[in-house]
Amino acid sequence: MARGKVDAAFNEMFIVGERDVSTIAKIIDKFGFNDGEMNTVIVSHSNLAVEKFLKGYLIKNGVEVPKIHKLDLLYDMAYDKNNVFKNIQNECDDLNDYGAEVKYDPKIQIDENVAKKAVEMLFSVYNFDEIKKIREELKHTDKNYPQNDCPLADVINEVMSKK
Repeated sequence: MARGKVDAAFNEMFIVGERDVSTIAKIIDKFGFNDGEMNTVIVSHSNLAVEKFLKGYLIKNGVEVPKIHKLDLLYDMAYDKNNVFKNIQNECDDLNDYGAEVKYDPKIQIDENVAKKAVEMLFSVYNFDEIKKIREELKHTDKNYPQNDCPLADVINEVMSKK
């Protein structure tokens, strides 16, 4: 069943990906990782942010992106375009587990360790060179792109220091 293609511009995908990152940072700032319901939102938004960054990368590089939400398939498309994406394969594979099934099942409660790991994987993708280059470019060329530094940076440093 064909679902059509993503018709958003690459910069729009990156802007909404940044919103997911900001949402995660705000949730962690307010609740930490002590609330299973909020942890579920954290892992879901981690999945969504990576999805949007991969789609944005693909669109920027001339790939027609189908309307899908599977990180493994989006990863494969990005890898086919540039094999350096092998460096984030594990992150994409693992975050793929936190898609719609997690978001729409009210019985699922994510524990602290899983939520922290999801944020670390998102941070790896967020700072992956091919994604980071586009983010940096957009900071200088798109007046609608968030100009602040990654709101997750401080959160990640705090999470990592408590290990």
